[in-house]
Amino acid sequence: MMKRFFISFSVCLFCLLSACSGDSPASETISTYSFGEDTIPALEQVMTEQSGGRLTAVLSPESTAGDDAGTDDGNAERTDSAGNEADATSPYIAYDYQQFTEYQTGPVVRSYVDLLTGEAIALQPEEKPDDSVYTQPVGSILLTRQAVMDGATSANSEGENTGDGEATSYASLPHDPELLFRVRIDWTPTSCLVTLDHVAGQDFGNSLLTAGSALSFSTAKDLLNTVSPEEIGLPGSSMSEYSLKPGPGFVEVDHTACLTIYVYQKNAAGTNSLVETYFISSDGSTLYRQTGTEPNQVEKITLSGGHTSQAASSDRDPTE
Repeated sequence: MMKRFFISFSVCLFCLLSACSGDSPASETISTYSFGEDTIPALEQVMTEQSGGRLTAVLSPESTAGDDAGTDDGNAERTDSAGNEADATSPYIAYDYQQFTEYQTGPVVRSYVDLLTGEAIALQPEEKPDDSVYTQPVGSILLTRQAVMDGATSANSEGENTGDGEATSYASLPHDPELLFRVRIDWTPTSCLVTLDHVAGQDFGNSLLTAGSALSFSTAKDLLNTVSPEEIGLPGSSMSEYSLKPGPGFVEVDHTACLTIYVYQKNAAGTNSLVETYFISSDGSTLYRQTGTEPNQVEKITLSGGHTSQAASSDRDPTE
């Protein structure tokens, strides 16, 4: 039915999902979502009578038109059990909500993001939204955290879920240092889509824990001296024409701890001038050239084997 998770334009996907969903209302509401070992509160926990809205479909690549949120043939139980969770082999699971009171989705999403970014759930937005985001008729927010370790919830089965639908505290569970849990929330004036998935990676906190031992300034300097200026967007024929200086330690770029490196142009007067600022990932595989005043305004340069590079994109936010 649907083979890819990435949603480039939320409105188009809403139309597709609506075509897959049924007309019957769900007989019960979902209190939590589960994906692999990760469990979070469902959108229903912040929906109100004023906001309206109902779950119309629970979708994953294996779902069919018969997997609608509500039916009258005895499958309604799927909404509160099998329908709100997916095992680790499923690429994603999505919850399609329709029939909100017009323009009430923004306030609902704001409340939901506040809930998910609280201490108990500990999801973090890829880019911190300001209040104006929630006043827009159409929007999208991506939240991430390190995924819960495989088998962790079964090992803590006594506290996995409480009777009132609250998930076990995230901090009390072991985390997978190489896997991110993502929650994407897309909305239109009358609909909302919540999509869960896993992707390889580390959040900034975990990346920072290993960054210092993985990459020193001298190592980063040696690495940059193996490439040509042209490969990393600089004029000249040799990196010997430049002086490399360390910046203020590690910063977060693309959810990864990156070492800051200042590149100065050498001149005869000895008054070196700053020409570029770079951020190199803690594993030495990726280089970012700063194109604006903030660390996330960068051009990504992928270093192959520590010796060559290839420009990947220009003037983009690496958290896209």
